[in-house]
Amino acid sequence: MDNNDNAKTNCIEKSKEFVEKKIMVYESFIPKSKKIVKASRYISNIIRNKKEIYDNYQF
Repeated sequence: MDNNDNAKTNCIEKSKEFVEKKIMVYESFIPKSKKIVKASRYISNIIRNKKEIYDNYQF
């Protein structure tokens, strides 16, 4: 693995941690019935945004 691979891996790991923390915070505010639908929408939006960032950034 070269530096580019390391940078990409670190970026992805940080994103995962960020998403997990957000989900924990998010879950504590949402009533149980709405949690899964809202969390999945929220996660898919984050993933879509991250993907755009990765696609636009040349590693």
